[in-house]
Amino acid sequence: MEWPTMNGEVMRYLGQVTLGRHDVLRTWFDENVEVFVFWASSHGRNIYAVVCDENLGQTAEDHYDQEARRGEWEP
Repeated sequence: MEWPTMNGEVMRYLGQVTLGRHDVLRTWFDENVEVFVFWASSHGRNIYAVVCDENLGQTAEDHYDQEARRGEWEP
C-alpha cells in the first residue's frame, strides 16, 4: 500500500477498518479487506482518500483461493 499525498504533502491518517465476510461488502471487495481512510485540506476543501489492502493478514491459502476466484491461478 502506498501512502496517499495531496499537493506533495502526505495526507493525514484518520483510521482503518477490516471488512469481513458480509454478503453486501463482497459485491465490491474480497473478504478480509483492510480499508484505510486519509484526509487533507486543499484550498479550504476537505479531501479524503480511501485505500484498500486486500493482502493484510492473509494466509497463503487465502491468497491462492483469492487468485483462483479471479482466474489468476489454477491449483
